Parts: sequence; structure tokens; C-alpha cells
Amino acid sequence: MLVRILFALLWVVVAILCIWLGLASKRGTLKRNDFAGYRLPVIQQSEETWKVAHDAAWKWTTAMAVGPAVGVVGTICARSEEGIVWWALIATIVVTVTCVGGTVSAIRAAKKVSAGTSEVDK
Repeated sequence: MLVRILFALLWVVVAILCIWLGLASKRGTLKRNDFAGYRLPVIQQSEETWKVAHDAAWKWTTAMAVGPAVGVVGTICARSEEGIVWWALIATIVVTVTCVGGTVSAIRAAKKVSAGTSEVDK
């Protein structure tokens, strides 16, 4: 039972980090760094591309928290260790899909800034 509680707490921490990262991206308070955010060359070209890219992707980044939330539910509700593994797999798939969505949005926005397009789709 202790392992389930610790695993669920880990999922909660990851969900909180996803929400924080998404909201920091929306507010524009996430500065360029080597630790958090979409750190691809096209996005890291300038402070402007960084901010615009993260602003465009903030909804996806925040939605990543759904994956860990699924992990919490699965960890608590699963009837067996195998069930926990399946819930963890589902949670990982959700995080991966939202991460890819955020990456695509961020890259598109950064490329528009790099190309000199003034309007960026959000």
C-alpha cells in the first residue's frame, strides 16, 4: 500500500509541475533556460521566439497534467499491480500526445516569428 501512495504522490507532483509550466508559459514568466520548456533550436533563436512559442503552446502544456491525473486515479483504483502498469501506460500516452501537440504549436509560432509574420495563431 505504501508503494501505491508514493507512486500516486509522484503523479501529483508531476501534474503540479505541468500546470505550473503551462501557466508560466501563458504569463510569459518562463525565461529561456536549460531546464524547462520547449527547447528546440527554432524556439531558442531569441527571447521573442521563446515567448511566442510558449504562449502558443501553454494550453497543451497545461493539458499534460491530465496524464498524471490519470496515473493517480489508476494507481489508487487498480486492483492489481498489472492494473497499475496499464494505468501508467495510459498516463504516459496522454502526456506524450499533449507534449507533441504543444511542440507542434510552439514550432509553428516560432517559425512565424522567425519569418517575420506579425500575426501568430493561438
